[in-house]
Amino acid sequence: TANVSVPYTAQTPDEITVAQIHGITLNGASAPPLLRVTMENGDLHARIKTNANGSSTDNVLLVSNIDSTRFGLEVRVQSGRISISVNSIVRLDRSLSFWPHHNYFKAGNYAQATSGVGEVHFYKLIASHQ
Repeated sequence: TANVSVPYTAQTPDEITVAQIHGITLNGASAPPLLRVTMENGDLHARIKTNANGSSTDNVLLVSNIDSTRFGLEVRVQSGRISISVNSIVRLDRSLSFWPHHNYFKAGNYAQATSGVGEVHFYKLIASHQ
């Protein structure tokens, strides 16, 4: 769960990952990221894998024109399902029955570009495991 904003300027990269679920194999090797939550040109997207080897990805528009607005984000993985809520509204809910990897959560400023300057502001960040 996070409360976050991505302030935009003329130098902001086209795409910034603000949260992700990264995969790890049973023997500890790196696996594909199951999920990346990205800001792209002012829109909030979920880029989520759709098969076990990570070769196929869905791009789900979560909220358009969110721009620099502060928003609440919740990514929940529970009972073989993933859900993503933005400002308390569920925007994605699907099964993860195909996904064989262990995972860990990451939050930060991961620019998907070779140039530009981006900012990500986290006002609150909570991770919990049950």
